[in-house]
Amino acid sequence: MRNEESVGRASQLVVEAGQALEALEPRPKARVRAEAEEFDVLVIGGGVLGFIPKLPQLEFDPELILVLVLPPILYQAALLTSWRDFKVNIRPIGLLAIGLVIATTLAVGAAFKLLVPDCPWAVAFVLGAIVSPPDAVAATAILSRLNIPRRVVTILEGESLVNDASGLVIYKFAVAAVIVRAPSRIT
Repeated sequence: MRNEESVGRASQLVVEAGQALEALEPRPKARVRAEAEEFDVLVIGGGVLGFIPKLPQLEFDPELILVLVLPPILYQAALLTSWRDFKVNIRPIGLLAIGLVIATTLAVGAAFKLLVPDCPWAVAFVLGAIVSPPDAVAATAILSRLNIPRRVVTILEGESLVNDASGLVIYKFAVAAVIVRAPSRIT
């Protein structure tokens, strides 16, 4: 009975995702063109800044950035979240927020280890933990433009709120593993 319910829920999610893809509304060409021009300006500007020699280096405390930048970003995303829907969908949100971050950390770490065989596993997993949680603001911005069923939006937005915490926990464990192995493996 439990397996039938899981298969039914998974089938429903697949159907909803298919409906969401069908319901994508094409954006007006002028809007797409304007967004592309803004993107081009940002990319070209960033590239030019990267090649200017002797630009001053911005020094900042990473802990300060974590305290000042992350909370306002998550707060804005949390304001838009329906907490009733969040509670209803807590299982898929938890599986994505924790399971997907762990799987991404392991996959990125393994890929990095394959590319750089001399790198210790702990360092590879630190890199995986850094890049594993997707951005809550990016998910909200992209989902707001699409005509996606509300349940899928709730799950993806809920996951993007929780995944930062699981990513930070994995990162702390990976850094601890690097520190413990530091005297013997890292010079």
